[in-house]
Amino acid sequence: MSKSILPTSVDLTPRFEKMKLPTRPQGKRGTCSVFTFVGALEYAVAVNKSKGTLLSVEFANWASHKAADRKQDGAFFSELWDGYQEYGICEEKDLPYQDEFDVDLQPSDEIIKKAEKVKSTPVKYHWIKEWDVETGLTEEHFQGIKETLANNYPVLGGFRWPKEAKWEDGVLQMSPPSKVFDGHCIVIS
Repeated sequence: MSKSILPTSVDLTPRFEKMKLPTRPQGKRGTCSVFTFVGALEYAVAVNKSKGTLLSVEFANWASHKAADRKQDGAFFSELWDGYQEYGICEEKDLPYQDEFDVDLQPSDEIIKKAEKVKSTPVKYHWIKEWDVETGLTEEHFQGIKETLANNYPVLGGFRWPKEAKWEDGVLQMSPPSKVFDGHCIVIS
């Protein structure tokens, strides 16, 4: 897709709403990347199946930990993808999100079998840029984001986030490096 035929704006929110895929709060846990990954995965699965289904953030977190041999809450997108490739994902109703992280969580064999079935849905990922707190986005990265959105798919992003977020007319204002912390993950739609 060339720059000249890209739309001036894209809003996938109505598509998420039509498929009954709401945003969900992560609470006080450090799981923004897991919610972001699952939100995009829900969308991709819904496009394939022509209906939305809430998927389990808790299962995705567990699966990524198993795949990466990790014991901390939250995960990197690559670990989440590896966990999905190895274990799949079950529905939210099968393993609901917990208020607190349980390092000893072990889904039942029945839930693991249900998760395996979702894994057969044909979805793929495409890296635009790997996370690096020291480097920003290039024009090529911005073009990749625009093309992905123009093709009606959301973009997962990890962004440096202000220590004190300031919003103007619904737009988060930029902050210098000294005023940001490592990052926060969101779905760009």
